[in-house]
Amino acid sequence: MMQSLIRLCSHFKQIKKEYTMMPAALKASAALIAGLLLLLFMPLPSHALETEAITKPSADISLSFVQHGKVHEMAVREGDHVAAGDLLASLEGEVEEIQYQLLTAKANDTTIIKIARAELLQKEKDLQKMEEAQRNGAVTDWEVDHARLTAETALLELKLAEFENAQDQLKHKEFKTALNNLHLRSPIKGIVEEVKIEKGESVQALVPVIRIVDIENLLIDIAVPISRAKALAHNQKAGIKFADEEQVQGRIDNIASVADSAANTLRITVIAPNPGNRPAGERVTVSFQDAEKPAQ
Repeated sequence: MMQSLIRLCSHFKQIKKEYTMMPAALKASAALIAGLLLLLFMPLPSHALETEAITKPSADISLSFVQHGKVHEMAVREGDHVAAGDLLASLEGEVEEIQYQLLTAKANDTTIIKIARAELLQKEKDLQKMEEAQRNGAVTDWEVDHARLTAETALLELKLAEFENAQDQLKHKEFKTALNNLHLRSPIKGIVEEVKIEKGESVQALVPVIRIVDIENLLIDIAVPISRAKALAHNQKAGIKFADEEQVQGRIDNIASVADSAANTLRITVIAPNPGNRPAGERVTVSFQDAEKPAQ
């Protein structure tokens, strides 16, 4: 090893001596050639756009009851995974349940309609008999008119019974909606991030009580200079690197239609898969390659 170093130093000294003895013109030529070689092998500047940003959940929803009441049941706790439609919490509603059962029975009861329909059928038969008797001269016109009025009244009573039943059906549907409002359900698949209520606690209407987040995919909002944003396209690939050097590939999910005139930037939203269930809120480095365009 030592002998190799000695030979290298000796060779370097010989080159330096020969360079010193060169004419000035030859030295200039050698410098020019060295410069051209340096430019030839120098790495070209990258056209990639690289910027830092912070990840966020693909969905972040704060849920509240639409009416006040006392918490009857807590079905989840922080950290639980839920599916869309899963029950999260319920308010007390024993009185409402009883009222709903009464309205259900009333809406399903068609007895009055059946009675009105039977009476109409009988009145129409009576009218037919009276009209036949009139043709035979057995009854007066007044008696026929009275029978006709009775049949028409029976028809109106049937329509009234049907109308009242339709109103009962609407009241039943309306109350069912109000009863469902006692139960808070998750609108999305996700994770219970925050719970602000406990069983037996009174809650106010429209005050957030439970927060659900979805981190199956992560979103990243980036402010990109307008001059560089013009080279980007929807669904274009994006490289995402985390602080621990883990890397994933995402894509451009949205390019804002309105620029920030003060900063002269355009908001680009990148969506990235999150197979490792990394928490949202991490700082990442996002890079785009201008030359890469998604397939149309």
